[in-house]
Amino acid sequence: MRTNTVSGRAYAGPQDLQAMLALIKQRPPGQATDFPGFTDLHELLAIPKTQADTRLWADLDDRLVCFAILDRDQASANLIIEIAPGWQAGGLPEQVMGWVEASLQKTSTALTGAFLLEAGVRSDNPARINMLEELGFERQTGGAVHMERFLSDPI
Repeated sequence: MRTNTVSGRAYAGPQDLQAMLALIKQRPPGQATDFPGFTDLHELLAIPKTQADTRLWADLDDRLVCFAILDRDQASANLIIEIAPGWQAGGLPEQVMGWVEASLQKTSTALTGAFLLEAGVRSDNPARINMLEELGFERQTGGAVHMERFLSDPI
């Protein structure tokens, strides 16, 4: 497991897209086709609004260890998060949630009881499920594991 200090920054263009693509190439074989895939990232990051709602975290050697995309509308948002395999969280999920909350404060309905934040996760990924539960997300009913939390609740 790798642990380290990370720093976050805004998405800055095509070089970041390439780093994000390289990060998803590191997924275990059984997760290689998970969302977002290569085409998904190209399509998402061709949209200026999505570029503005994307953040990257790198370690002290400037290696990308995490990215998050906040896909939002007026009443809800979907958090898309990718963390490098083997990376020991060490405060990284809390940094991501801090960024999410700060980003959503710009939205008039955000951080009220009516604003919902969702995150998808595979049912066979207990580490990711645990991470999301520790951040206050709750499992939702249905075939896939669907997790969500109100941003007005404390972490």
